[in-house]
Amino acid sequence: MTLKPPTPLWLLTVSSLCVLAPPIAGQAKPAASPPPRSLRLEQAVSRALRRSPQLATLVSDLRIAKAGVVEARGVEDFVLGSAASWSATRGQEAPGLALDDASASVSLTRPLPTGGTLGLRFGTEYTRVASLSGAGGATGTYRPAAVLSFTHPLLRGCGTRVARAARRRARSALDQAGLRREAAAADLVRAVVQTYWELAFAETRLRVRRSSLGLAREQLRAVRANIEVGKQPPSAAAEVEVAIALREDEAVQAELLVRERSLELQQLLGVEADAGAAPLGTRDPLEPRFTARGSKAIATAPGVRAAIERARQHNPELAAARAAVAAAAIEVDVTRNGLLPQLDFTVGAGPLGSDASPRAAFDELARAGGYAVQAGLTLSFPIERNEARGQHAAAREGLRKARLLAQAISVQVAAGVARAAHAVRLAEKRIRVLAHATDLAARDLAAEKARFEVGRSSSFELLRRQDELARARLQQARAKADSLEGEALLEALTGEILGRFAVELR
Repeated sequence: MTLKPPTPLWLLTVSSLCVLAPPIAGQAKPAASPPPRSLRLEQAVSRALRRSPQLATLVSDLRIAKAGVVEARGVEDFVLGSAASWSATRGQEAPGLALDDASASVSLTRPLPTGGTLGLRFGTEYTRVASLSGAGGATGTYRPAAVLSFTHPLLRGCGTRVARAARRRARSALDQAGLRREAAAADLVRAVVQTYWELAFAETRLRVRRSSLGLAREQLRAVRANIEVGKQPPSAAAEVEVAIALREDEAVQAELLVRERSLELQQLLGVEADAGAAPLGTRDPLEPRFTARGSKAIATAPGVRAAIERARQHNPELAAARAAVAAAAIEVDVTRNGLLPQLDFTVGAGPLGSDASPRAAFDELARAGGYAVQAGLTLSFPIERNEARGQHAAAREGLRKARLLAQAISVQVAAGVARAAHAVRLAEKRIRVLAHATDLAARDLAAEKARFEVGRSSSFELLRRQDELARARLQQARAKADSLEGEALLEALTGEILGRFAVELR
């Protein structure tokens, strides 16, 4: 599993590596606080994919499925066999005679894709008969034979779809394992992207809160200066001090939110939390990409339909559900065939040799002086067929269940695509509206400050303008984060998020 962006952004910079390394003990002048750590989005995605234990276990599942494919190929392996036996008979079964029999054979069998077998067997048998009294001597006979045999089911077990069901199951399991890994990787990337932009928004919120706190403190200095020269009463500083206390609380809460989002991102990246380290930060600007790409058509009916169609074709979770349907269909085929009677056809033929001399016997075999042909049918049929009927009913219900799940996932994915597309479009509208509102709020604040400096406004009005500017900036940042997160969700649903980050699953 590798990450190959067009440019080597996923490589950690030297500064990032230095930051992530543990501090060196025994420094003469330790820094007051550890340097800030920050990552690009591509770096965060790369690290999460490399360190995810869930993906590692799914890789193991994929390797197990590949081993299952190799194992299933064994149904078509050539089988080389050999056998040897010897027996001696004395007593009542052969009164007055000593019977000795020895045999040896070598065979090569090849399973056929349609369920039968084709075999070649070469062997010889030696039989010796002697009188126990010693009269009449002993006679021995060599009987070599070469037999080509063919066995094939005519009903149950006949056909490639049934005879090679093990290979179909193994291939289906491999497909499902690969799709599950792809779905997990896409979900992990989406979670990293979402958490990354949530952290970026939390950082923006902290900057806005600190900026607002700084403006309030600046206002307090101005009010105190006016009090000193008698322009304002001593009580004029009270409302500003109250605003400073409230904004300090908001700044603390914003700092806590940054720490929380940083810990969430570290958890996804597999980085152990360090209470003494600075929070993990972001380096990419909180700016949507769809604005530059022209997203105005994304929420239109044709745009949504096109996105839904892409999702139906490429969504890995939906593809895994369809693979489960195919696997259930295999079981239906096998169990349906299991309802049939077992009727097998067997035929064999080959030359024979027989003589007291081994050389003469093998010469006769080579000349095909004799031959043997045999054929047969074997029929078996359970009368009640309870086992076969139960298995087939369970397989049919399993197929129905798999189809219902796939249908439910398809509906869920389509609804998710529609919601994500509209959310991105609405977020873009909010960004444009709030950008204008932020500009107006900044102008109002500047004008209010100018009026305050000439004594035509109050601290209350100036603080209110500051709050309006902070609220507009935060709402604009929230809209940008919503746009970026909606984009990531849309790309995850349409199966495009791995391609966006050039992720290759090997």
